[in-house]
Amino acid sequence: MKLQVDEHGDIHDLQLIESSGFPRLDAACLAAMESGHLIPATHNGLPAAKEITIPIDWHLSQPANLADCMKAPNPLPVDPAATSSKTTTSGKVILQIFVSPTGTVDGAIVWQSSGFPKLDDAGLKAVLHQKMLPATQGGQPVSACVKLPIVFKLDNK
Repeated sequence: MKLQVDEHGDIHDLQLIESSGFPRLDAACLAAMESGHLIPATHNGLPAAKEITIPIDWHLSQPANLADCMKAPNPLPVDPAATSSKTTTSGKVILQIFVSPTGTVDGAIVWQSSGFPKLDDAGLKAVLHQKMLPATQGGQPVSACVKLPIVFKLDNK
């Protein structure tokens, strides 16, 4: 997904830049983001508009329960790029989220840290109040445990 986030955190100009190959999954990505709100980027300490790309990887399995979904790996893996010299310009956090049959995000944990606690926290805050299209099985909505990578690209200006 490519989108514009304005200085208030509102999402504009949402575009699907690569299809999952499944129209319903593509539609779920668009629906999840179109009414969303993110933490805006900053420039010189002030909120600023920014174009961002958010990859969404779908891994569907059997209907899940909240307790099983909220078990984090131990120890928590860290994005390998966090140890490189480019850590000041980007970071990737992978969240595991529990989506209920009604589409609410009932839980979220960091599955793989970006290496930067503030980015990890921003990712969690961004997804916790989102409404998603629920997974379905046999035409009926079911709960799902989904891994969601969020890539932050920070402006060095």
